[in-house]
Amino acid sequence: MKKILFLTITTILVFGCKLDNEKIISKTLANLSTEKAINYQVEQITFQGNPSLKDTLEIIAYQDAIFQYNKDSLFPYKFHIIYDYVHPYYNFPINVNYFFNDEELIVRLESETENFQRNHGLGEFDQIRLNAITSGHIPAIVQILSNNGYRLTSQKDTLIEGHKLLRLEYLSDKNIPVELYLDKQDFHPVQLKVITNLFQPFIEEYHYSDFEYLKVFDEPRFISEESFESEQTPVLGIGDALPDWEFSYINGGKLQTSSLIGKPTVLYLSSLNCAPCLKASPYISRMYHSYTENDISQFVVFYPYDSKKQINKFIDVNDISYPITYNLQINNDIKFEIINHLKYPVPTLLLLDKNNRIIWTKTGFHPDLEGVIEDLITELNNADK
Repeated sequence: MKKILFLTITTILVFGCKLDNEKIISKTLANLSTEKAINYQVEQITFQGNPSLKDTLEIIAYQDAIFQYNKDSLFPYKFHIIYDYVHPYYNFPINVNYFFNDEELIVRLESETENFQRNHGLGEFDQIRLNAITSGHIPAIVQILSNNGYRLTSQKDTLIEGHKLLRLEYLSDKNIPVELYLDKQDFHPVQLKVITNLFQPFIEEYHYSDFEYLKVFDEPRFISEESFESEQTPVLGIGDALPDWEFSYINGGKLQTSSLIGKPTVLYLSSLNCAPCLKASPYISRMYHSYTENDISQFVVFYPYDSKKQINKFIDVNDISYPITYNLQINNDIKFEIINHLKYPVPTLLLLDKNNRIIWTKTGFHPDLEGVIEDLITELNNADK
């Protein structure tokens, strides 16, 4: 009898908790779908890389967002997001504004190296792009809480910094795990955690605060301005000569690119927190030693974006045996000039002839490229005989 009574009480408590949780979810959805404009702050923390290899990159961004529900719109929210962060490679501040009012999408970027405003009318963007821009914001949270593409797998109460929260775990249709924390008193989201990539860990956390309901959605002043774009530095391509730049070796010393004239050169562009680059390391090591020992060609490994401290850590952890050059410049204008001229996806291989002109490029890496490059270098040397 006591056992039956205990089971009955337990069942009632569990059922009661589920009802309470459903009310919290329902009230939160109602708050996020109100016709009033909602202003709130977001601290976004992005982790890239593998913590066990000590090559994790942490990016912190701050966002000021205003969303207003509009059920009759192409996208159910009008929004203005102000996005501020320090570029993880270039180390300078960037400010981006996104504004959408159901008729146009305006993107405005301001930074030391690039400034533009692009006004996109209907037909020049789609819902996929709007979903990407508002990732981690109210529309995404509403989708999760509505089980639209997500399945609830766990729910339990928790306490963080004295606040009573409901912790919800979901799994997306693409098997992406999601954790969402809701305030049980104010009925607002507190934190969202998304693990985007399980192979090369890519974790995004969103921390929400300062929710405020506005009577009026004030549109930003810049929406009346026409599109503009600052002059872009052209990326070097086939036929272009490498300018006379100075690269720095991690172990000390300088490499003047003009000193490479006279022999074919393979210039390998790489970056930390790049899984394909890490996989290519053993092949790059073999190619470097092979090409530099034969005295008929040169091989330069260049990291345009990363700092000496970051690269040294990478060398120690991964036992790198070939010399690495990086982009140490006293003048930031020169640093950005190099970056913009060599703005290729990584990894990328560039083959330079004896006059430092680019004659071949290949983005991505495959072991078969060793033979391809060797044949090209042989052709170059035979042509001069």
